[in-house]
Amino acid sequence: MTFLSGLNECIARHHDQTRPIIDELKLRFFSLAFFQSKVAMDATLGCELRTLMFCFLALVSYTLYWCHTCQAYKVFRIFASSEENVQLIHDLGHTYNLDPWRDVYRANQTGDFLVRPNYVDDVIHKLTENRIDHEIIIHDAESFLHENTRSQRFPRDVTESSEQRYRSKYLTYPEILRFLQYVNTSSNDNVQVGSIGKSFEGRDMPFIKIQSNDSWPGKRTIFIDAGVHSREWISPAMAVEIIYRVL
Repeated sequence: MTFLSGLNECIARHHDQTRPIIDELKLRFFSLAFFQSKVAMDATLGCELRTLMFCFLALVSYTLYWCHTCQAYKVFRIFASSEENVQLIHDLGHTYNLDPWRDVYRANQTGDFLVRPNYVDDVIHKLTENRIDHEIIIHDAESFLHENTRSQRFPRDVTESSEQRYRSKYLTYPEILRFLQYVNTSSNDNVQVGSIGKSFEGRDMPFIKIQSNDSWPGKRTIFIDAGVHSREWISPAMAVEIIYRVL
């Protein structure tokens, strides 16, 4: 009964569509418990019971996997065949708070959008209703990002041989700090690294100042900012590349 209570609690946190499945599983479980006392008396029944138990466990595993998948963020690839489609996709974006990974701006363009779990069915219905071509290209965005982040990770020990690795991936906040520290220790006095203050979450907001040896009156200064907004991916990577090339 503890197992069933735990499973029931897990299913309750997910979509109501899982209720018929878990009810069927409970029915099968109680049927197995009823016949368990007869196993010792009937070898054939014991074999059937083991088969049913195996099927029961397989159904439980599938149900739990399905519950996780149906509650995952998904990435839709949507094709806008007309200007009307473009407008409708933008309307869906406002209505269901779609996160555009690649937006559409004109007809005959394809866009990728991150969709929240509670809006997946509604988005599918609206797209199908308006005959807009679409497909789900990532069924679990969180797992996808975790797997890609894990494959790109590298040791924390920063050495000169690992310098190129900073240029081949999107860096996390700690990795950016390590990169700046590497630049600061491996460069001459023309480089200064520091912090302009604290973020809302209390983390340092780093800066790097690079200047040449020669100086003259009226020399211009170039200011580059990156990572101002939380969802900026490319600007910090570009800033790292600029730092690398300048030095």
